[in-house]
Amino acid sequence: MRRFLSRLFKTALVLAVLWVCAAVYISIQGLRVGDDRSDFAVVFGNGLKSDGTPKATLAGRLDVALRCFQAGNCPILFLSGGIDGPGLDETNAMQDYLLARGVPAGALILDNQGDNTLATARNAARYMKEHGLSRVMLVTQYYHLPRAQLAFEAVGVSQTSGLFPPVFRMIDVYSSLREVPAYVTYALRLAFNPDSEPMSFRPWLSFKKLFTGCQAPSPPRARPSLSHRHSSLWRAGCRPDRHHSHSPNHAWSRGLPHNSCGIPRG
Repeated sequence: MRRFLSRLFKTALVLAVLWVCAAVYISIQGLRVGDDRSDFAVVFGNGLKSDGTPKATLAGRLDVALRCFQAGNCPILFLSGGIDGPGLDETNAMQDYLLARGVPAGALILDNQGDNTLATARNAARYMKEHGLSRVMLVTQYYHLPRAQLAFEAVGVSQTSGLFPPVFRMIDVYSSLREVPAYVTYALRLAFNPDSEPMSFRPWLSFKKLFTGCQAPSPPRARPSLSHRHSSLWRAGCRPDRHHSHSPNHAWSRGLPHNSCGIPRG
């Protein structure tokens, strides 16, 4: 029995070391991603505060995207996120944040069906194809960039660069470790089936469910719709969602799954 426990401990230790090494490698790869000029930037959504404003992680991404736009390197900002609960629309919060800082509405594209990395990649790739774009800037955390690039490559977008907030927080340790199984899962699923359905990887939400009963929303299966202030579909008379009737950029938010837990995504 003692010998068995000793072997079990050594095996666990080796796996832990490999896991940490993989997280460090993924993070380094993200830090090395270039930031070339692009046709537009994709800003990945993240958690919101209870008042509907961006939390620190998302605010950092938006600040980076704002500087990119002001420098002329990201003329269009594609804001992609999900709905965390009633009144907690990530894309609406991102839009309000950037409008308040001087970004014109005409430069913002809203995708409120970007519930996870692969869903965002597919939505953005469709927009790029429809508008003849080829170069995209991915705005997210450094440890998330490799998986984001993997997802975009899987949907046929090879010219990617990246930007990330130049800050380190203790939550990054957990998030970088979380990226290891997430990246491996993406790599395997997309290698065997490039048309795999998007899925969310939220271990904390699963843990919280044990105590609160909160359910994570399933990724939308329907073909996503994108919103733009000058969208021809909006001019054709599409009605905004009743929960966001003040903004035409929410003409596509009806029928999306709601998550009352409000757990942020990586």
